[in-house]
Amino acid sequence: KEKAVVKGASALDNLVCVKSKGKLVLEEQWKQPATLSLLVFKTPNITEDYWVAMTAEARKLMPKLKIKYLYTPGLDRKAYAQQLFSTNQLPDLIWDAPAGDFVKAGALLNYPEKALSFFNGGETRIGGKIYGLPSGAQGIPMVYYNKTQFKDAGITSVPKTWAEFLTACEKLKAKNYTPLLAAGAGDAWASPIMLQGIMNSDVMGKNPKFNQDLKSGKASLKADALNAFKKFEVLTSKGYFNKDALSISYAQVKEKFESGGGAMYPMGTWQAAGTGKDFEIGVFPIPPDSGAPTLGAVVSQVPFISAKTKYPAQALRAGIAIAGSQAGAEAGAVTDALFPNVKGWKAKAKMTQLFDESFAAYMATKRVPTFGWNGGEDELPAGFMTDLQKAAQGIMDGSKTAEAAVDELDASIKKNTAR
Repeated sequence: KEKAVVKGASALDNLVCVKSKGKLVLEEQWKQPATLSLLVFKTPNITEDYWVAMTAEARKLMPKLKIKYLYTPGLDRKAYAQQLFSTNQLPDLIWDAPAGDFVKAGALLNYPEKALSFFNGGETRIGGKIYGLPSGAQGIPMVYYNKTQFKDAGITSVPKTWAEFLTACEKLKAKNYTPLLAAGAGDAWASPIMLQGIMNSDVMGKNPKFNQDLKSGKASLKADALNAFKKFEVLTSKGYFNKDALSISYAQVKEKFESGGGAMYPMGTWQAAGTGKDFEIGVFPIPPDSGAPTLGAVVSQVPFISAKTKYPAQALRAGIAIAGSQAGAEAGAVTDALFPNVKGWKAKAKMTQLFDESFAAYMATKRVPTFGWNGGEDELPAGFMTDLQKAAQGIMDGSKTAEAAVDELDASIKKNTAR
């Protein structure tokens, strides 16, 4: 006698499905009506239309599904997700979350192994389980540059070493160009992105497991990363950054760069979707002291599923459909220069030269986990990331030295990992 059984809703792996009249119980569940809330975000590139395109295939596959789009008030998505969790308001699906902290708190459901069949690898596991799906890849950061200003300053080739990078900054400053652009007002995540790039090059390149070692106490910023922080301090002390860096937002600094307001813009490869007004944009990886460059890389793990969703089967199927969407991959590539990681994807739209150059640089550069952007075992605690942003801003405004910053951050990582 056949009987359908579903055991446990605390984790999707516990959904035990047996055939009932030739169909799986889970399939019967995800076909039922549901309204799922999806926490996402907006940027100058990413609008509501982007999310409609990203979820189109899920809505087509599940005609009884309704999606309610919720937007973070700023771009610090993990911090906002943490805030919602702490007030018991976590949506059904979350585009970006502090996965490590949430898994420890029992806040997320995991995906089954078979979900990975839609992707080209690159998954991040926590405790051996998969909580987000590897839908796309990004390099964080590359250096995007104004080719016209470089030429006018007599810079005939992109810097290959850190010494050449500093020389380029001096030449640009001598021509009254702002060498480097940064932001921070309302978007504190953008303040340390150049510092993180230096860390990726100089520290993560030598030890790709540095984040894990930092959390366990095997490594420290004072012992292993002080020189990287001092490099960042040199850039700020020499006045290479825009003077309004800490008073403008990410949207404003992006517009500033694309309007010719600065020569170099360290940013994630999503900037490959940007265009310069009356000038051509180029791209290169942050140069090391010597040798081949190293790039921090993230394979996006999305979306996460709340353990308290009322519709676990629908959320699971929607999550797979959204992350593995061919149309979504197209929207990500065209709109946000997200390098697709979905099996069988082929570009329908003609990509820009800058996208092609960014992707080529991404593929040609040694890639390691980033200092501060990856999830899973490499994820740094949310509280530490907030302190990192404050430290970077302190170095930028001259209120903090590199040495003071690493001392404070070593104390922060110890506190936020309960060591």
